[in-house]
Amino acid sequence: MIPFIINLETSKDRRDDMIKQMYSINYPYTFIKAVDGRQLTEIEYQEEISQTLDIPIEKLKPTYYLDRRNFISLSDRWEDIAPRVGCFLSHYKCLKIAHEQNLNEILILEDDVDILGHFDNIPKVDKDIIYLGATVRKLGKYPNKGYYDCKGLELFGTYAYLIKGKYNIDRIYKAFQSVYEEGTRRMKYNPNERMSMSNVDNFYRRYFHEDSIVMYPPLVSHRDDLKSTISNNKRYRKKYGMKCIGMLEPIEE
Repeated sequence: MIPFIINLETSKDRRDDMIKQMYSINYPYTFIKAVDGRQLTEIEYQEEISQTLDIPIEKLKPTYYLDRRNFISLSDRWEDIAPRVGCFLSHYKCLKIAHEQNLNEILILEDDVDILGHFDNIPKVDKDIIYLGATVRKLGKYPNKGYYDCKGLELFGTYAYLIKGKYNIDRIYKAFQSVYEEGTRRMKYNPNERMSMSNVDNFYRRYFHEDSIVMYPPLVSHRDDLKSTISNNKRYRKKYGMKCIGMLEPIEE
């Protein structure tokens, strides 16, 4: 398993930091060039992403995402939506590569994380998705197996997660593809229908948390000291009481 690290070309400092962290745990990795949503106003960039992801160019224009029938958002400002679109497409790109390479599992990391331990410590469990860390609002009872089940858990954060099995990689990739198909979007997962596109963490939470877990304590945490390239995370987290899972005190049995 070689982790995919999503990184914007303009974020050289984050790239350098991830190189140091991966070196410190002596683990191989590969960088995935992130999609910069802000550049989707430029026709040349639309053409590049269209060829890379096999998405029709008319569905890469800002007007497509400003239509709430195509991209769920509380904002109607492209400046707010663009980074979220870029993030969604970056994760889509990772899934596409994994699908084309027939990988049996894929570990996706964003470039604003702290790695707290070795990836050999990821639980050996038969789950669809294993989050190595997450942002959550509240927890239930203390997990005696070293992880929480995601089903019913108010969990956000796709900064570090492992998808297990070629079947799951392919079905999640197909779900990403489906958002660009025609037809009514669906809020519940159905492999033969169009899923609803939104922030990538909401996308996973909506469709793929039935058999997924998040590690406790986390193996990877989000670096809140870095300025977000997507949104004002600190303001959002304060408003909704969201915290890194490692900062919460579970209720013991």
